[in-house]
Amino acid sequence: MAFANRVGLSLRNAASLGLSMRRASGAASCFSSVLQHSGSNNATRLRHLGSRSYTQTTPEKPPVAAVTTESAAVKDVSAISLPDSPIALVSDASPDFSDTFISNVVPALQYGDFATLGLSSWSPIGLVAWTYEIINVTTGLPWFWTIVAGATACRLFCLPFAIRSARASARMRKIQPEMAKAREKIGAAAKMSDPVAQQRAAYEMQALYTKAGVKIGRDMVLPAVIQIPVAIGMFFATKRMCELPVSQLKESGFSLLPDLTVADPTMILPISLCAVVNAQISLGGKDINMKDAPDMGHYMNIFRGFSVLGMYIMYTLPSGLFVAMLTTSILTGIQSVVLRMPAVRQALNIPLIPKHEEGRIPPLLDTGRWIGSKIRENFGSLKSNTVPRKRL
Repeated sequence: MAFANRVGLSLRNAASLGLSMRRASGAASCFSSVLQHSGSNNATRLRHLGSRSYTQTTPEKPPVAAVTTESAAVKDVSAISLPDSPIALVSDASPDFSDTFISNVVPALQYGDFATLGLSSWSPIGLVAWTYEIINVTTGLPWFWTIVAGATACRLFCLPFAIRSARASARMRKIQPEMAKAREKIGAAAKMSDPVAQQRAAYEMQALYTKAGVKIGRDMVLPAVIQIPVAIGMFFATKRMCELPVSQLKESGFSLLPDLTVADPTMILPISLCAVVNAQISLGGKDINMKDAPDMGHYMNIFRGFSVLGMYIMYTLPSGLFVAMLTTSILTGIQSVVLRMPAVRQALNIPLIPKHEEGRIPPLLDTGRWIGSKIRENFGSLKSNTVPRKRL
């Protein structure tokens, strides 16, 4: 009996030892599987897995359930080896994501960046670019509105000179017949090679300017000297900014034109600019003295044709440049309308133009006939001036 009890005790110990060995074998195989499928960037997970103890006391299972396959043990341990929280995995990837996001963000323009890029200088082009930089840095406006504000600033800068020029043109309108006679005298004296007659006619013309209260240098030359470089500077400064390109212009802040460095694919800007320029020509034609200068109306129609042709030539230019030109054209048209108001003209000491003396641009058909007549006249003068060769 005692021998039977000892045999039974030995069998139970052997079974218990076999079960423990099976568990240890399953844990070892699981740990080796994890090592094979883990990379160097998962060292934290491996330390977490190694810190776990597989000799925990578990409730006794029936002998049938204790006999499990190796794959089942691997699945159980794999489930246990998952990290307690997914935050560790996100934190591993978050530095790369944040670096990529920050590198794609265009930094705001800083004062002095245009000088570094070679855009700002003391030339008219550089001064206009410097104006854009000052507006953007000080106000923080998006670049679409920065260009609009810069073009408006240039137009406002030229406004006093435009008023002076309009005042001089209105005053000279009254002396146009006498001015035409003085020009004829100067031309006749030049043909006769009579310097005395030329000087006398020049004095007469100067007396007419004094009579009208117009000084050529102050009222005619200076406005042109100021306004033309500003217009040229704004054109080329904006063009260089867009073509360099200044990176900030690729985020305009205006949803309809998100990138100011590329051409407008819809052609809305070129067509709008052409329409505004033609409206501006119509408004400016009313200030022209067609009676004493009838050909001026035809020249205005030629400018209309150039505006339509320019729309097809310049449509590939950056949209930021069209925004600047369109802003300037709109403001110039508004200026023409305002300066035609009687109350404004009286306040600015600009003589009023009677309705019956307002200019009228002729129809395009008449301009076509006028161009044909001029071509025939030029060909006729060429034939008359051609000396026939003598036959040998």
